[in-house]
Amino acid sequence: PSPGPWVPPGSQRAPSPGPWQPPAPAGPRSEPSPWHYSAAAQPVAAQPPPPRPDLHTDRTRYFVITSNTKENVVKSVRYGLWATQKKNERALDEAFQTAPAVILVFSVNRSDAFQGYALMRSMIGRPQSRSRDPFNGFGRLFDVEWLRLHDLPYREVKDVRNPLNMDRPVQFSRDGQELSNSAGRRLCGLIDRHIDDPGSFPKQESQAQVGAAAQEVQPPPLYSLDHGPASIPPAVSRTSRSRSRSRGRRRKRERKYRRAPHPLEASFDDQVDFFLSLDYDSI
Repeated sequence: PSPGPWVPPGSQRAPSPGPWQPPAPAGPRSEPSPWHYSAAAQPVAAQPPPPRPDLHTDRTRYFVITSNTKENVVKSVRYGLWATQKKNERALDEAFQTAPAVILVFSVNRSDAFQGYALMRSMIGRPQSRSRDPFNGFGRLFDVEWLRLHDLPYREVKDVRNPLNMDRPVQFSRDGQELSNSAGRRLCGLIDRHIDDPGSFPKQESQAQVGAAAQEVQPPPLYSLDHGPASIPPAVSRTSRSRSRSRGRRRKRERKYRRAPHPLEASFDDQVDFFLSLDYDSI
């Protein structure tokens, strides 16, 4: 037989790679999300993924998760972890074991909005890494994979009701409240629409525009037959002054962030800066 081509001593001929084989399809729990988060590295924005019809199905289960602070949501996004109250553990674990996917829709208290949704990735108390607890011992940790991070104001979901909560609007959900499949899919669909097609929503007038319109209205004269003598304005209290200063600081933030950064194009730091700039406490 032919000896073949010469091969230098100490080296081996690489085997033939053979015909190309397509990669095996991934299951609903292993497919990558639009954002990839890990404790070891900063998240990197990815290109918009193709539609995932296998995620929002008739068997998917949805839960509302409330957070006391927006900082905890940022920690969850950064480390891919969450910790819930003990009263919620049994329902979440049961759903994780029986449903093909469990979606957690997050809302910060007093924010008047949902902030996005994540996929439950492990049983409660069984995260992949136990080396870090960003929530300082509040509840047992479990893995989550954030899929969408974008505000969905309550005013846009006031007609979405939850049959599993006495048919009340979804914004009146307590921590750990399960949503019906139709209500959960509608919430996630609205969040997706904010990201994929923001122009389909009616534009809201900004506070600057409302203030400019109010200034165009001329006050009545000092004395007229219609209005009588002008009234003496009341003295400005300290509370009014503090409120005006707070409104001034809020306007500065609104001028800096007139539009939310696109979650699939902006950097992670820009996303966190915008999220932390939202003044939920003064709403």
